[in-house]
Amino acid sequence: MADDILVLIPDADPDPDDVAANARLSVERARAFRIEHADDYKAGAEALRRIKRRREFLSSIHRPAIRSAKKAHDDAIAAFRALDSLYEAAYDAVKGQCEDWMRRQLAEQKRLADAAKAALVLPPAAAQEALGKAFDEAVERGDNAKAAHLLTQTSMPPMAAIAAGVSLIPTPPPPATDLVPKMEGISSATTWTFDVVDESLVPREFLELDRKKILGVVRAMKADTKIAGIVARPDVGMRVRG
Repeated sequence: MADDILVLIPDADPDPDDVAANARLSVERARAFRIEHADDYKAGAEALRRIKRRREFLSSIHRPAIRSAKKAHDDAIAAFRALDSLYEAAYDAVKGQCEDWMRRQLAEQKRLADAAKAALVLPPAAAQEALGKAFDEAVERGDNAKAAHLLTQTSMPPMAAIAAGVSLIPTPPPPATDLVPKMEGISSATTWTFDVVDESLVPREFLELDRKKILGVVRAMKADTKIAGIVARPDVGMRVRG
């Protein structure tokens, strides 16, 4: 038994290619090892010394292997990042074109909606004429019930609204046809950002243009943002799902 364990764990270092097999056989033989007399004990003690040297040998080949593996890992990551950066550049280029076109179409859609709304607004003189003489007479007589009735019949807002040129006809919805086509996996996402129009007017708490802090306020307040020297504006972008 003593000879068996010492044959399995020779004094010389094993070939690096045989280390794994040698380690597996060593633990199997070691678990079966029993000491019955002095020679077995001596063999066991010698086996311990050799096992310790095997571990030192393993450590000596471990470091270069780890360094080699790390280099291969780093090279693979670098290669991946180089390729991914090309895809990122392609993605950004196409997305930039899509977003620019989408913003133009949304602006045109808003212009058409505003134009349609403006076409329905009567100037104050025309609004007054639309009510007719009966309304004027009712107001002069103090007949508020009849005046209110005439307003209701013509869907007319109060006089203060008439003086401001408010529409006599309910505002129509925006054009039914969207200028930006609907596509699965693609949607518009409006976030708020800002442009600095006069840095000298920016309050002291925003000095050195803490853009992260300003952006936090802008995204929370949106159109109600009130920071001197800063103009909040919507920034329409794309959201892409896989």
